[in-house]
Amino acid sequence: MMLVESALLIEVPEAERVIEHWRTLFDPSALIGIPAHVTVLYPFLPPNRLDEATLRSLGDLFRNVHPFAFSLTEVRRWPDIVYLTTKPSEPFNALTEMLVRRWPEAKPYEGKYDDLVPHVTVARTSSDVVARQIVADVSPYLPLDSVAQTVALMVTDSVSWTAHTTFLLGA
Repeated sequence: MMLVESALLIEVPEAERVIEHWRTLFDPSALIGIPAHVTVLYPFLPPNRLDEATLRSLGDLFRNVHPFAFSLTEVRRWPDIVYLTTKPSEPFNALTEMLVRRWPEAKPYEGKYDDLVPHVTVARTSSDVVARQIVADVSPYLPLDSVAQTVALMVTDSVSWTAHTTFLLGA
């Protein structure tokens, strides 16, 4: 199996029970091993660069970041994505910035977006009808409270994603 990509994610299991139905229907990543999450850095490094030194560097960086509480507070939409907002967003952005300072070649979303908005994707759809259904279904469960305690390094062979290494924050 040849690994082709990697990502750093903060899993949000509290969201899974609320959005799993919608993710299964409208988020292809849900079907290939990606749990409900907030992306910290995608793409990260090519998997052939995930050697012991890189893993040690990641561990050292994350050891200096304390776990933090956050909430998923609102259902919002971009043209083709329905997502949940995070409050606060600053700790997620700080993690991304810290990683990009260390690995400047790992540009978030390959530099496609000027402004990064930490979020949990619910659905990839441009349908107004589906978006309204998601808002009606998910909003009563918000806010969802969580604590970021780990960062998962995920890898893919272009067929499915699997957890490579999980890093504890502050440990």
